Amino acid sequence: MQQYPDTTVIIADDGLQHLALGRDIEIAVQDSRGIGNGRLLPAGPLREPATRLASVDYLIINTPADEPVAEPAPDTPDPGQPRKPQQVNMQLHPTCMVHLRSGRSMPAAQWVTEHLGQRIAAIAGIGHPPRFFRTLAHAGIGAQQTIAFPDHHAYSVSEIRAIDADVILMTAKDAAKCQAMQDERLWSMEVALGFPMQFFLTESPNNSNHYRYTDPFNRLHHTYYGHAFSQAPRLPAVQQPAAP
Repeated sequence: MQQYPDTTVIIADDGLQHLALGRDIEIAVQDSRGIGNGRLLPAGPLREPATRLASVDYLIINTPADEPVAEPAPDTPDPGQPRKPQQVNMQLHPTCMVHLRSGRSMPAAQWVTEHLGQRIAAIAGIGHPPRFFRTLAHAGIGAQQTIAFPDHHAYSVSEIRAIDADVILMTAKDAAKCQAMQDERLWSMEVALGFPMQFFLTESPNNSNHYRYTDPFNRLHHTYYGHAFSQAPRLPAVQQPAAP
């Protein structure tokens, strides 16, 4: 803070379970699987009891790209009732592909066109690899191989070399661990965040414990973050090579 004295907003990742960390607003992010079996680690996927979600301000649902995103319900808090989190749906959409060795990037649609007929392998070492594979398929990228690794997997050169493919496509998270590998086949997919509508968070003038959505920047953000994503055309499909 001494280096950035003009800072007025701090966004902390993984801060929900950091009980000693002061906070003004809490935002929890889930994927469409929700709370799973509802149990805490190691018996289930949760770091906190599911009841903890009742006390957050916003619950953002990361919806798969091939599922429709619902418009959020209006936030009309009743001062006489316990506050419930405002639920907002979002999606991740491909924007560009980055070549790891050269750093060259190109729009996703152009990448698909330039790699027609090539054997593509998709790899992911994230919390839920099938979500990445579904995003690729929805974008028209036909991967002949989909290889799931454990979350935070430390890739080795030998693992990558063993993949029999012309192109290896991965998430940006995985790319950070493969950046130094001198393999011309490696590409990462960059994504952008999409909501059904762009909102701006303001404090309710009636009660500091309640919040509401306003939309002051809709004209600026609408075409990039808003409905343009949910109505975006699919990328051209990668043609499968003919069988010998």
